[in-house]
Amino acid sequence: IEPQALVDEVFLELSSNAAARPTNLSLEQWMIQVTRQKLRSRLRELRQLGEEPRVEESVDAELQWEDEALNFYQPDESLHLADLIEDQRIETPEEALQREEAEQQLRAAIARLPEDVRESFVLFALEGFTSDEVAMITGREPQLVLQEVEKARHALRQEMQS
Repeated sequence: IEPQALVDEVFLELSSNAAARPTNLSLEQWMIQVTRQKLRSRLRELRQLGEEPRVEESVDAELQWEDEALNFYQPDESLHLADLIEDQRIETPEEALQREEAEQQLRAAIARLPEDVRESFVLFALEGFTSDEVAMITGREPQLVLQEVEKARHALRQEMQS
């Protein structure tokens, strides 16, 4: 599924059916709702064709190591006390690697959650919508949304501890 094609499809749907926007949804909520419908429709079509959809992670931009390589201590420069004292606020390469690995494990754990649970968790905990807003977007009851979020948190806690 090409992201740009999906965005174009959603934009076309929204702009051609502006009058169809539910009055109880903000524009952002309606956009998410239409996107969900289009994405589910595309996934259903792919599965009917016998293809299993793949989720590909985005590749982070390359780090700018060249700039850091130029900032090391040169012997002909004068040495200052600040150069000798470790800055505790900066993470070490080991800490950065550990954080990146934890983030990858968490993303993988979220991807393994059941679809409805994952959707409620992402919209509520990561995107910042309220349970009422998530309920309007997904068409589920607010209480069910909160139960799914708690279920996701419990599953993620269990998986990250192991």
